[in-house]
Amino acid sequence: MNKIFFQLTFTLLVVSVYNQSFSQENYLEGYVINNNQDTVYGFIDYRNWNINPQLIKFKERLDSITTIIYPAGITEFGVEDEIYVTGTVEVEVSPRSVGQLEYNPTLKTKTETVFLQTLISGVKSLYFLKDPKGHENFYIKRDAAFDLLIYKKYLRLIDTERVIAENKRYLGQLNLYLAECPSLNSTLSNLSYNKKSFTKVFQEYYRCSGHNIDFQKRIEIIKIEKGLKFGGTATFFNIRSTSSYLADAAFNQSYNITAGVFFNAVLPRNQGRWSINNEILFSSFDVTGHYEDFQMNAIIDIGYSYLKINNLLKYKFSAAKIHTYLNIGISNGIMIVEKNNKVSKKLIGFSTVTEERALEDIRKHEQGWILGYGVQYSNFSIETRFESGNGISPYINISTKSKRLYLLLSYKL
Repeated sequence: MNKIFFQLTFTLLVVSVYNQSFSQENYLEGYVINNNQDTVYGFIDYRNWNINPQLIKFKERLDSITTIIYPAGITEFGVEDEIYVTGTVEVEVSPRSVGQLEYNPTLKTKTETVFLQTLISGVKSLYFLKDPKGHENFYIKRDAAFDLLIYKKYLRLIDTERVIAENKRYLGQLNLYLAECPSLNSTLSNLSYNKKSFTKVFQEYYRCSGHNIDFQKRIEIIKIEKGLKFGGTATFFNIRSTSSYLADAAFNQSYNITAGVFFNAVLPRNQGRWSINNEILFSSFDVTGHYEDFQMNAIIDIGYSYLKINNLLKYKFSAAKIHTYLNIGISNGIMIVEKNNKVSKKLIGFSTVTEERALEDIRKHEQGWILGYGVQYSNFSIETRFESGNGISPYINISTKSKRLYLLLSYKL
């Protein structure tokens, strides 16, 4: 299995290089509206942007030359279920992490021409900007101008104690902007500065006012995938100690079957490249060790079966139909079956055979870390994986760290 593991890993790396070379573009039907207000239909390299794009790639036909378009070059573009409009806006750039907050409620802004994502458009519209630093800003449109909804976290000193305060001028701005529906006042008083809250209050406005929404961005949620896993493991078990004869025992490798289920939470945006993968797997190993000196020889049988609860962060290298991915995370194994036996034969004096536990105490909860690499096509995937665990010994002077190689096949239901 070791040879198969390394051969497969090499094959997956080759597939990854090929995949990255030919599957990075994702041209979908879309349109752009130029500065003369002419609509040009074609294809846009769509990336399900988590951060607002600073440029787009456009082709009138799939075999055409790619045109790079910056915000100043058009007034709007649309692709998939997303619309972006060009706006010259004030961008709030004050530090937002707790350790860098300022003692000043005044915004720190700069003027930029950007692509704003349309969340809702109609008689009252809402727009969104997430910059490369991850700062989120929201905008409303009055006439032809985009107004920044003003919000800033800052520090205040109250009785020599530092506290976090908030500049929430956006609440007053929205009260005026949506004044047609005074029933929203109670909702606005507790409105948080985020996409979900703003979208909800605008939806309430349209229900109250009777106006029709021209466009609304579908709110993306975490997508749950589930399926089955099956494969094999190769376990490398050894004992290290400065005080136990067990360290001199030579153990064989153990090859076993593993199987289980997975529940994958695919995070919104970025074409679903990031996800949190949770697994429950049955895993086991069974090794035999031999020890001999002038006093005795011994056969040690050690075998354990676990329910492995694995929590992994998964990243897909592309959004193509065939793609490679990387898994990294932690494993928690709960022991459900134990074999812990030593049969020794005394070689001096009376020849006696003794059977006892190889290790008097054992650890019933094994922890470890995991690194995996795989390729997926449609609902099927194959993955090679390395796991290192802290083993079965609870003793400080006896180490039983285990290392496993996995070859896993998965099917998404």
